[in-house]
Amino acid sequence: MLSSINVSGTVPASLYNISSLEELSISANRLHGRLPAGLGSTLPNLQNFYVGLNQFDGPIPSSLANASGLVNIDIDTNVFIGPIPLNLGTLRDIEYLNFVDNLLGQSYESNNLKNFIDCLSNSSNLKFLDLGYNHWNSVLPHSIANLSKYGMGAEVSRGGDMNSYGVLLLEMFTGKRPTDNMFSDNICLRSYAKMSLPSEVMNIVDPRLIVEEDEEPSRTNQNSTRNTAKVEVCLASVLQIGVSCSAELSGERMNARQQEMFLRNCTRLEICLWRTCNFFFLRSY
Repeated sequence: MLSSINVSGTVPASLYNISSLEELSISANRLHGRLPAGLGSTLPNLQNFYVGLNQFDGPIPSSLANASGLVNIDIDTNVFIGPIPLNLGTLRDIEYLNFVDNLLGQSYESNNLKNFIDCLSNSSNLKFLDLGYNHWNSVLPHSIANLSKYGMGAEVSRGGDMNSYGVLLLEMFTGKRPTDNMFSDNICLRSYAKMSLPSEVMNIVDPRLIVEEDEEPSRTNQNSTRNTAKVEVCLASVLQIGVSCSAELSGERMNARQQEMFLRNCTRLEICLWRTCNFFFLRSY
């Protein structure tokens, strides 16, 4: 393990040629450069790959999929660009994929996100996936709900799809994950969100979602208060859907038709969503 030892520079090429290596952990340093194109071929026994919190750039090598026993891939908070190699979806043992906070998707085909999500449909062991804070320039694909209930190995069902969809909503709008240390046996992401409804949602929502607009001097405090109230109603409605869809019992989960009717009954919800979180669809969550 070479993580968090405050080293800088480029990684010696010889490190990428230790064919018996099962874990490469060099995260949380000041390393830079590009990953070798043949990385997965020279490290065929690799199971854990941690290079997050550095300054690596360039594309993610498609050869990474040649290390067929990979379980964990963490490349968060670097400067990786381009599409995610679709063949990573062939990794049957993969449990953890963290690509957050890079430049993935920038200037590349807009359907890469959808295609990658589609390729993960057979990754039955997948427990964690974070694609946030990149440049997808794409809508959130509906196929993300086809992932088996967070990789628990359960057979895909409509109830399981809805559960995954609900957890995903809660993750996106709170900025928290079910695996965060703040959650324990006594409180989980769902109960955390549920306790905030309906009047405390502004205390738990990810502050990066609240887009402050430059107001003209002529605008009154009353208008500002009214706009804040609209945003709060909007966020409460979305979190309510997330809480309902992630209920433990499938029979208690809101189905797609019920969601549609619920949203239609939320006054001007679409306008509020556009103003507060349009980057989920057009920028780069």
